[in-house]
Amino acid sequence: MVKSNISEYEFIRREMDSLRDCITTYLSFTMGGAGLVLFGSIVLTPKDKFSEANIILLFILSLIFSLVLWIIYYKFNSYNRYTGYCKLLNQEYFKINIPAGQEYSWEICMDVLREFDDNKTLMNNMVNNIKEKSINNLDTIKSTIRNIYEKKYNLNEIYYGFIYVFMTIFWKKKTKSWKYPLYVTSVFFILIILFIGAGFGIPLILDTPINWAIIKPAGFSIIVVQLAIWCRLFNMIYELMDGKRSIESYCLRFLPIRYNYIKEIKKLNKNKSINYTLITLKNKFKDPVTGKL
Repeated sequence: MVKSNISEYEFIRREMDSLRDCITTYLSFTMGGAGLVLFGSIVLTPKDKFSEANIILLFILSLIFSLVLWIIYYKFNSYNRYTGYCKLLNQEYFKINIPAGQEYSWEICMDVLREFDDNKTLMNNMVNNIKEKSINNLDTIKSTIRNIYEKKYNLNEIYYGFIYVFMTIFWKKKTKSWKYPLYVTSVFFILIILFIGAGFGIPLILDTPINWAIIKPAGFSIIVVQLAIWCRLFNMIYELMDGKRSIESYCLRFLPIRYNYIKEIKKLNKNKSINYTLITLKNKFKDPVTGKL
């Protein structure tokens, strides 16, 4: 890491710590609330007081938990962005002096990153502008960055996302990324199944007379909505672990933006060359989307 990157790296690391604390807080409130509701439904609610309203409440809460997890996924995505950016800062090496105050490029890079999704011409121009011979596997890196933006929604990703969660629950799953999103997703997945199961099972356990003509349509509707939400969540967990939202992908997506930013600073300082390269211990570059070397 060059000296000018250190202050920005430390700033981003502090933001990452705040994100982790935020995710932990969300998780703590959700788990605590879920425990209280289940305890109240099973232990504290008298048999003759348990009604269709209690069951529908359990169904609705299971849906709320899925939506809370969706919000947490945006936190995971932000964390991966930060980590990918920090990874690039760690690997960068260049020989120009960045003036004080210009070392913080995070917000500029984020604005351009968002624009890349809608402006493929800008993305291609910035990618093509990287011409440093000192960067190993540059052609592969360029093609991979383009592939990340060209990749379309794929139903297979839903399947692989489900396998990630299923394997995490029942077996040890090897991954190329941090496992915290998988653990959180697995906990929510079990919790939601538990709440839906409790909605159907508690009346049977308590032997409470229930009008199932009301409950079955409500339960079926909730399950259909849950399936739709979880198809997207499984897709998102795959993207976070191996796809376009992974740490490796964000590191590559920030590369052309950071390179062009440093090149513009070079023009202001009238430097002739950036001498930009990436310091890495990997002998081969691995495409985070296709998995190929």
